[in-house]
Amino acid sequence: MISTTDQMRARANAQRREACRRAMLKTFVRAALLFSIVPIGLTVVYGFEAPNAIGDYLSQIHSGFDLVGFPYRLLPQSAGLSQYGDLLLDRIEFVRFYLNSIGYALAIAAGQVVIGAMAAYALTCFRFRISNWIFGLYILLMILPFQVTMVPNFIMLSRLRLIDTAYALTLPGLFAPFSVFLFRQYMTTLPSALIEAGTIDGAHSGHIFGLIILPICKPAVCACAMLGLSESWNMLEQPLVLLKSARLYPLSLALVDGGYVDASVQFAAATLYMLPMLLFFLYFQQDIVTGIQIADLK
Repeated sequence: MISTTDQMRARANAQRREACRRAMLKTFVRAALLFSIVPIGLTVVYGFEAPNAIGDYLSQIHSGFDLVGFPYRLLPQSAGLSQYGDLLLDRIEFVRFYLNSIGYALAIAAGQVVIGAMAAYALTCFRFRISNWIFGLYILLMILPFQVTMVPNFIMLSRLRLIDTAYALTLPGLFAPFSVFLFRQYMTTLPSALIEAGTIDGAHSGHIFGLIILPICKPAVCACAMLGLSESWNMLEQPLVLLKSARLYPLSLALVDGGYVDASVQFAAATLYMLPMLLFFLYFQQDIVTGIQIADLK
């Protein structure tokens, strides 16, 4: 028989191994977080570098590697705000691209929330014979990347004469299958007594959906809006294929296209490009995480 001392020793060894495993996992996560945050932080910092100075500064960094002075050398030696004035006041095309991205992102995100919630409500609360088949089709479409559906989208939009218009980007984005999946998975967690109580009180389906179901789905709404905003804000292939006029370009494509000679202006443009999504995520962070977690559990 195993003595009590051996059991205590084995338990202590298991606890040490578990503590070591957790310490290694925390170290790995912190390192990954650091490598993810440092480029964003450097982009913001370099966005305040004085014009015509960052090029020489970056060349000095690449000229040699000093392990002791390297962290200090990452920081800019001067600061200025004239590059932001150059972008927002002197470069009208940058403001136009910025407004284009805001318009596309808001339209697509709002459409995904409305259409996704309505479709999910129909699939969840109105049981009919092929409802599961329709939901399976949504999952299949959700798996397909844009490269697969690019040619059918182009053919359909071309026949509708919508190529090189704002509708070429917004209309396909409104019917994203992931929004339906997210709302449907969230709505399955809601008790059926809510709908039954509304029906007993004489409310029709529209009132039940708008006044009972949708307010309860706030975490799913925030998660769907954030994911829709992020995807439409960062879209690159869609405008590259469906747009021809530069005046309709979103900021994501305009930044890739270039046109900013000074490096500090490029970093300032990248900082302004990141700002809306970062603020939105920080404000709705808890609701977004809750909505994704609940949908993932189902």
